[in-house]
Order: sequence, then structure tokens, then C-alpha cells
Amino acid sequence: MKFSASVPALVLIQVHADKTADFESAWSGMRSGLAKSTNADVKTFGESLAKLFKVDQPPVAAGDAKIVIYVLQIDAPSTTISYNPYKIIWEVLWKPAETESLLTRAEADAIFDKMKAAFQSINPPWKLIKVG
Repeated sequence: MKFSASVPALVLIQVHADKTADFESAWSGMRSGLAKSTNADVKTFGESLAKLFKVDQPPVAAGDAKIVIYVLQIDAPSTTISYNPYKIIWEVLWKPAETESLLTRAEADAIFDKMKAAFQSINPPWKLIKVG
């Protein structure tokens, strides 16, 4: 989920209906961790995760599960950092060298566990092309 151009995009995220609180908590944890960075690219990337919306409808049936749909609106996507939440956790937020990490290993594990339990799927990003 790395963009090749900085054009507006929408990403659909399907979350198990009984795990929405965990997902929202994990998302907030990722954003808080990214905000700690002194790297301008990482800070800008974190800010691009701010427009997350939950679709205002009852949970949708998806096979045997019920899901809630979230839409991430990214106005100017990063072309250097992946939007895959697992890569954000393990490649940006937590790094083995403590001086490089934005989160402790325990904090990263907690966010990862919540995300892993919550995700039903992440649809490929939709790049937007202005019409008219």
C-alpha cells in the first residue's frame, strides 16, 4: 500500500463489528506514535492518517461475520512510507534500536494485536482523478 504519486486517494478498511473500539484505539495509538517523530516526513505521514471516517450504517454481513466499513481519505499520500498498518507498526513506529523507536516493543505489540484482531480486510486504495 505504497503510493507512486501524491494524488488524493480513498482506502476502505473493513473491521469486525465487535472490534471497532479496538481498531479505533489502535489507530489512535499509531497516530500518537507518529506524532512523536522528529522526522518531517514521518510527521506529515502521520497527519495524512487524520481523515478516517466510519460509514454511518449498521454492520454489513460478510460471510459469517458482520463488518463495519471505515474510509481513509488521504489528500496528499506519502510516496515513501507504506500505508499498510502492519508496516507502519514494524517499520516506522518500532525499530530494534531504541534510539530510533517511537514506541516501545510492548506498545507496538499491543497496537498490532488490536489491528490483527479487528481487520477483516483492507481494500486496495482508490486513486482519485478529478473530473470536470
